[in-house]
Amino acid sequence: IAVYLSHEQLVSNMPSFSSSSSSSCLHLDEVWRRALRKLNDERRSSVSSATMETLASFQHNKEMITALEVLFECCTQSQDDDTHKHTNTLELPPGLRSSKMSSLVSQYAWQDSKLGPHTLWDPAIKNFIFSILSSELPMLVCIGPDLVMVYNDPYVEMLQSRHPLALGAPIAEVWAEAWSQLGPIFDSVMAGNSILLNDALFVLTRSGYMEECYFTVGYSPLFVSDRVMGVNMQVIEVSESVISQRRLLSLRLLDTTTTNTEVASPTQCCVDLCTSLHHNPTDVPFAVIYL
Repeated sequence: IAVYLSHEQLVSNMPSFSSSSSSSCLHLDEVWRRALRKLNDERRSSVSSATMETLASFQHNKEMITALEVLFECCTQSQDDDTHKHTNTLELPPGLRSSKMSSLVSQYAWQDSKLGPHTLWDPAIKNFIFSILSSELPMLVCIGPDLVMVYNDPYVEMLQSRHPLALGAPIAEVWAEAWSQLGPIFDSVMAGNSILLNDALFVLTRSGYMEECYFTVGYSPLFVSDRVMGVNMQVIEVSESVISQRRLLSLRLLDTTTTNTEVASPTQCCVDLCTSLHHNPTDVPFAVIYL
């Protein structure tokens, strides 16, 4: 009880309780014993000797007994709240390796998301989630009609500044700027089709600015019984590789133009250079050569 109210608070709040309570006939010792049984050892050890002496001095005070009973109810309610919090924790399988995302997924307040309490999920949904959390590859599952996102640690790098707010959010909200491309893909997968995209371009805003991003992505439906309940994605970002290869090709074309062609005049050389750059409008959308 001393955990919830200090010695001073306990005494100062006594007059606010009525002595006419029907339960005030209980002896203080019995109320005290009942309260202690509800408190764990850690809380019990924090009860000071001064508080014990104060309680003993009010041994026959009915108002004190009533106050203790109210506090006893508070203790019971607190334990119920602790149990409720434990229930809200998604229990992970014993064999699942510990990671930042497994902890986040376990502790996430799913009852406040569009998926609802995890206690109402189909076991197959939980198995899908546990499967991606154990993967070393970037993986993501989008569950339910709202396509709520759950992802693993390797996928966090692709989200950048959008993590951890992306967890438990609909993918249409997380990648809103690319939904005109993603929407039809997800519609097709939710209809039962699998899709593979190689080096697919998406223009995303992940760190405060727009950037071209390339991904190789496999989309497959998540079947629960005979229904599609979501989309499973295995994602590999290949932005650096695609952009590097494209720029290297431009350099090769420039080299070929300047070394293997007989130049009739400086003007013709500039024309040939601009023709080579024309093949890479993404990196060189505009060029001017001054003579």
